[in-house]
Amino acid sequence: MNPEDSMNDVYLESSKSRFSFHRTEDKKHKGTICCGHNTCHLDRYNLISSVKPFTARPYTLYKIVLTTADVPGAGTSAQIYITLKGEWGSSTRQKLKKERVSTRNSRFYLHPGSSNTFSVVSPDLGGLHSVFVEHDSMRKTDSWLLESVQVFHPLTKKRYMFMCNHWFSLYKEDGLIARELFGIRSAKTKYSIVTVTGDQEGSGTNSKVYITIYGRTGITPRIELSQENKSTGKDILCAPFGRGTSTKFIVKAPNVGAITNIRIKQDESGNEPHWFLERVVVTDMSYPQWTYYFHLSCWLSSKYGDGKSCRLIRGYREPTGTGIETEYKLTFYTSDQKDAGTTGEVYVKLYGEKDSSREIWVNSIQQTNRGQSTSYHFTRGSTVEVYLPPCPQLGEITKLKVGHNGAGSSPSWFLNKVIVDDLRMNRVFEFPCYAWIAKPSEAIIMCQKSIKKEEKEIIWQKIPFEIRLYTGDVPNAGTTARVCLQLSGPEQITNSKPPYSNYQVANTTVQKGFDMKLDHIDQKTTFENKEDVYTTPYIWLEDGNYERNGVALFSIDLPVPKFISPLSQLVIGHDNTGHSPSWFLDKIQIYCPLNGVEQTFLYRKWLANNKPGMKVEQILYEEKSLRKYTDKKIPWEISVKTSPIANNYVTAAVSVIIFGSKDKTTKIHLNRSNLEVSSEWTKVPRNEMVEMFKPNVESKFRIYIKDIGIPCKLRVAHDNKGSNPNWHLQEVTS
Repeated sequence: MNPEDSMNDVYLESSKSRFSFHRTEDKKHKGTICCGHNTCHLDRYNLISSVKPFTARPYTLYKIVLTTADVPGAGTSAQIYITLKGEWGSSTRQKLKKERVSTRNSRFYLHPGSSNTFSVVSPDLGGLHSVFVEHDSMRKTDSWLLESVQVFHPLTKKRYMFMCNHWFSLYKEDGLIARELFGIRSAKTKYSIVTVTGDQEGSGTNSKVYITIYGRTGITPRIELSQENKSTGKDILCAPFGRGTSTKFIVKAPNVGAITNIRIKQDESGNEPHWFLERVVVTDMSYPQWTYYFHLSCWLSSKYGDGKSCRLIRGYREPTGTGIETEYKLTFYTSDQKDAGTTGEVYVKLYGEKDSSREIWVNSIQQTNRGQSTSYHFTRGSTVEVYLPPCPQLGEITKLKVGHNGAGSSPSWFLNKVIVDDLRMNRVFEFPCYAWIAKPSEAIIMCQKSIKKEEKEIIWQKIPFEIRLYTGDVPNAGTTARVCLQLSGPEQITNSKPPYSNYQVANTTVQKGFDMKLDHIDQKTTFENKEDVYTTPYIWLEDGNYERNGVALFSIDLPVPKFISPLSQLVIGHDNTGHSPSWFLDKIQIYCPLNGVEQTFLYRKWLANNKPGMKVEQILYEEKSLRKYTDKKIPWEISVKTSPIANNYVTAAVSVIIFGSKDKTTKIHLNRSNLEVSSEWTKVPRNEMVEMFKPNVESKFRIYIKDIGIPCKLRVAHDNKGSNPNWHLQEVTS
């Protein structure tokens, strides 16, 4: 056999291919045909070989902070469930349980305005995109208004904010009890926080202080205001919240946008656990013009004030801290067609050029400021007026969302229109609807027109009063204190507070302690808030005869925006000063010549505070059986001008008598008591009383006389006394 032929043996080739480790031929893979496709096993091999090794995700403990809105009825006792969703998947649906429960019987409850912390264990989800929140209650009392959800990743130190501001309820808003919330991305910023502690005894604290900043786009975590983040006086070892101190802190926190509120708390951990906080000023240092003022002026203490050591304070851009608030009155006009009324509960939301309100449920409004509890029913053909609580001014109202919860046997509602009345800014906005509000159970209606209401011009007038205060005839009945009086009228009881300015009366003069223009603004505001009754400022009656069995007589011209006689009540008191301040007051008589009414207010008791049950201030009501009526008197103005001749001024007492078509007056003395000084209400020095009739000077007097008809003659005279009785008179006009 040829050796070369032996190398080509078929059997040898077969054995070589089966047992050799070195294959010289690069043959294509021929898989066994098992499924009708010649390459199915090859495809599976290639697919498996391309898969990366799987790495198990570690479990992570997420911290969840739920913030419930600080609105009455916003809390819930329902069980809350949450699902986290991130870039690597979703967590399981988990029930939230409070971390700290004091007793076994403690009930799960989320209080209005509270922030509660929970823990959730889940595989690491990476960056969070959204959270799914739900609760399991179908009861109306478990309606829950969730403000925000914060999720904290303890390993990466990342905090995710999910804003909500929606109800979880079958009875409110859109009837949902489950919502998916999406996160808000916000950059870090620095905030300058200035705290001002009051300057009174015991007002400072050395407890730990925490602050949370609320904004339009988020909420910061709770921040401790400590020595480490103090900006001023770091090297000085002093209490940052000491009495009368102002301390600045610089803190890093997420940017929350326009700041709306802050929550500040002290934990009463120090040996000085009571803190009187005047105000807080917060500035976003990225935008220094964004400064917000939070005025408090009350105690953060469990012992003093109202016993609260945590406060939610509303902020304003104005340094005064008053902001621009208004009151809205809403008038709903329901159609008069068949079944036009609704049995559902109605809610509204106002949209303005500056801001928008939250959804306001009309049936939940308590009209406490108007002394009534109202139940609203939107029946067929009805007109319902609703006064909203004071809220920030929204500017021009552009649209209105109105709806109902679809409850009751006939929830569908045919609404004709809604009128929104801005009571402070005197503007009226009309929103026509003229459509059914059924499903969906809400409608967005646009403003058709706005009207600027004509402001009522309040004409201030001076009303004369003669006041007599009778001191009792008992031992030590007189007083050395300063006596004050406050009048309210007409004929109605009022609890309105007086304006800040006071009038001071010395014998027959009314003085003012503040600028006239500013005082008119304060008084106008007080009057508009109480349309029926006006309460004067405190009137200080000085230099009166308050001796035993004495009578103090005062004639005052009181500026008021309306006629207040007959009076409904008065307040009498004193400042408890001097060596013998206790005063036994017998009675007070007040006479108004314009309507001829004389009122008597009996007391016959002590005004003192040195014995139990006694006070230095009392409210008195008229003894109507002692009321007297006399002839009404008419106010007149007389102008007397002295001739422009040298040394021509009179020191004698001048008097006039006016003759009319019906009668004549008695002798009227033109003295300082009836001098008309309406253009300048300032105290007149007494040494100017002798210079009343100067050369070429016109002196005006206001007198009150009975009805004498048309005046036809005037008699003027003086008593020819004094150092210069000669007088050259130019003219008298009235």
